[in-house]
Amino acid sequence: MCSAAIRAGLLEEGTVALLDQVGAGARAHHEGLVHHGVELAFGGARHRIDMHAATGKTVMIYGQTEVTLDLMNARKAAGLTTVYQASEVKPHDFDTDLPRVTYVRTGSATKYLRLQSPAATVFTASAAPASSRRRSRRSSGSIRSAGSAFFRKRRRSAMS
Repeated sequence: MCSAAIRAGLLEEGTVALLDQVGAGARAHHEGLVHHGVELAFGGARHRIDMHAATGKTVMIYGQTEVTLDLMNARKAAGLTTVYQASEVKPHDFDTDLPRVTYVRTGSATKYLRLQSPAATVFTASAAPASSRRRSRRSSGSIRSAGSAFFRKRRRSAMS
């Protein structure tokens, strides 16, 4: 993965736990910076907010590009397909047990992906049907596969 800039990321404990559940959290724990609070600067002074004292929780500073790299590596290791540069992305049967997505890649015919669950793919608000928008808060990119089979399998094993 090549990027001109590393985008900052502040991960809440729940996000870090999810990365752990899907087997993509080891590098974040090794390279990320755990913070117990934040400092806000205004009025010529710094004001510390001790989140750990107030909530018992911490946050981790770990680049968004690194999270993406870790998730993509976990998908590759699980033998899952990732589609880049797709256009004409359209969800079908999104409110059923067998949702699918059709898309076109440059120079090819329409293709489709059968998904294991509606939460498996994140769409832009304009691409997803209104009934699915409540499931996702993401708003950039047209399709980002979250690898539902991989994640569901990992979640099941983590819960047992």
